Amino acid sequence: MFTTYKNELSDSEKPLLSSLGKVEFWFNKKDRSLGSGSIIQSPHFPIVATAAHCIYDWESQSFFERISFLPYLENFKVSYTPKLAVIPKDWTNGIVDYDTGFLVFSSMFSSTIDYQRHAIPIAFNLPRNMDYITLGFQNIFFPSKKPFISKGSAQKDIYKNSSLQGIKSKGKSGMSGGPWFTIHEGRYVQNSLTSLSMKSAKNTLWAPYWGELIEAAYRVAAGELEHDPRLLIHNY
Repeated sequence: MFTTYKNELSDSEKPLLSSLGKVEFWFNKKDRSLGSGSIIQSPHFPIVATAAHCIYDWESQSFFERISFLPYLENFKVSYTPKLAVIPKDWTNGIVDYDTGFLVFSSMFSSTIDYQRHAIPIAFNLPRNMDYITLGFQNIFFPSKKPFISKGSAQKDIYKNSSLQGIKSKGKSGMSGGPWFTIHEGRYVQNSLTSLSMKSAKNTLWAPYWGELIEAAYRVAAGELEHDPRLLIHNY
């Protein structure tokens, strides 16, 4: 097991930064909030992965209508509005184990961003307790312009007995939706994203296990599946 709180990446890890961005969403059409997200590979449409709670409001049981993605590559000065969102229904029922959503963008996304070059491959149903690099943008006193980086081995949730995996990190507000990268078959892939922290587990970020249901959400967003009754789809 290894853990570090230093904001350092090796030369081989630095290309991961080009996939990062912030997800901006608005409560009640006036209260702005920021999470993190990442550009992931898709055969048909540009897709960004983020936390479902950055897409869907539990309290109102509705999708945030004002939402956009701001790429780190463009220093957050360019924003893109999605055309579609896909999340698991189980998350809307309060099951935090499925706190993942996918935002689908039009081809205009690639007018500024070289999507195929910067999108990160993803993987599902991998073994647990793998080593990860977690990235995201904190939003404590003011929105950070630099990613917060942690590295460590995923651990089982012994506090709530969920299927979530935890990694030691001092990351705070704004990290939600930030990608978890690991090495699979000789290359870096995204295998989860930050969901939450718990008071009972100090300095730990938690992420959903990307299994069959979250894979189905991705496949619908990517246009590989037409429909799945376990998912919610929203058109903007």
